[in-house]
Amino acid sequence: MRIIEKGAFVQVKEGVEAYLPIGELSENRVNKVEDVVNIGDVVKAAIIKFNAENKRMMLSIKELTREPEEDISKYMSLGDDTIGNIGDVLKEKIESSEEE
Repeated sequence: MRIIEKGAFVQVKEGVEAYLPIGELSENRVNKVEDVVNIGDVVKAAIIKFNAENKRMMLSIKELTREPEEDISKYMSLGDDTIGNIGDVLKEKIESSEEE
């Protein structure tokens, strides 16, 4: 619909628009919104924020291209919500290697 310095306003459907911030256009740094999207372009984007009260919606293109984060739960014990701090982990590694 229209482009501003910090993003673009996108028509989701007739009468419904959403904001697509420049920081959500790509995983890479974007200097100008027009480097990625222009008026009239059709884009795929994920809804990342929605406020029904004031009828505002924020979109992200980069959210669709982001790699899923690794699930580390398989390395944790049932009921264990922490894996310790890095200092403890390193200390254990050093001590175990010294014993060998």
